[in-house]
Amino acid sequence: MNRCRAGVAAAELAICLPMLMALTFGAIEATNAIFVKKALVEAAYEAGNVASSIGGTSSVAISRAQGVSKLLGVNAVTVKVSPTVTTNTATGTPITVTCTTSLASNSVTGWCIGNVTYTATYTVIHL
Repeated sequence: MNRCRAGVAAAELAICLPMLMALTFGAIEATNAIFVKKALVEAAYEAGNVASSIGGTSSVAISRAQGVSKLLGVNAVTVKVSPTVTTNTATGTPITVTCTTSLASNSVTGWCIGNVTYTATYTVIHL
């Protein structure tokens, strides 16, 4: 390889490498975002089922959602159950479970994503 061709290869690498790296990390972060959203939906679903069951309470539902999200590797999840469910909650009462997390706290490149928040909501009727 002569000297002229080696310079062209270096220039091509300098142009293409940043684009390939951005494409690679973008694909990784998009996949991670999809996984985080799915994990939040799963945590809200599990918490809603626990809260709506006979004898279910808000505190048990919140700990179930946090346990599911921890098992799935999702960090900093906030869980809200509305209305507050006790053992005396009337049958037929709609219960809404909302799970929220920041994508930056669940990402390798969180510093470049910014303040993106994902929320999953699940509504179920108390048994």
